[in-house]
Amino acid sequence: LLLLSTTLLNIYYKMKKNYKILLQYYFADVDLPDNSIYKKKYFGKTILEYTLSNLLEVFSEEDIVLFISNDFLSTENISLIDSYNIKYISIAPGAISESLVEYIKGLDLDYIVRLIANNPFLDSLMIRESIKSLEDKPCDYLSFTNTPKGLSPAEIINVNYLQSSLNQKEFQKYLNNTKVMNVLSYLKKNTSSHRAYDTQLSKYQHLDLSINSEKDIKYFSDYLKDNKKIDLEKLSSNYLGKIISTHIEPTNQCN
Repeated sequence: LLLLSTTLLNIYYKMKKNYKILLQYYFADVDLPDNSIYKKKYFGKTILEYTLSNLLEVFSEEDIVLFISNDFLSTENISLIDSYNIKYISIAPGAISESLVEYIKGLDLDYIVRLIANNPFLDSLMIRESIKSLEDKPCDYLSFTNTPKGLSPAEIINVNYLQSSLNQKEFQKYLNNTKVMNVLSYLKKNTSSHRAYDTQLSKYQHLDLSINSEKDIKYFSDYLKDNKKIDLEKLSSNYLGKIISTHIEPTNQCN
């Protein structure tokens, strides 16, 4: 019965496509200590492969468009993307905002879901549920609250809202003067139709599940190596244990 329900649900989502997932594999404008980690394989896969494999457990190839930096567009990565049969758009340095807006303005859909590709532990089911929530409670801009970093999307944006914003001089001025993804946060600030999707994971919101360094690779190695679902409870306990051992000094004792 559970298998039948899951199958019917997947058929429903394949029939009712009102969104596009924009996966950002572009870090030129982000202050990261070592971008080379996104070009290497760990336990047989790149970080991009881990993220794509996770997403494709719930979504289909045609749901996803990859925005990839020219720096990462190697022959190996092109072969990888082709093997997944995913559309990709190459991005020149400093052109991520313009490229995303240029793509979105031609869409005939309701929403775009922006994800960052250095988040291999994205909760695909949560993403699907957040998209579904927009059917009953539509809005211009959906942000996420009470969630660990790297588990949820960056945001979900109403396509019509973004397209209508293109004609505003203030938006164009902002777009032409910023080289970072904060151009989309402009949309959040300038709508009265903003809603926060509560993931109800507030007890874990201190966690950061993003991969930004070799240290992160080592820390999450068991999950990457074995393709395991992230254990938030265990990670939270480890995190709090580190804080306690770091910040609580031993009491002076007199015998």
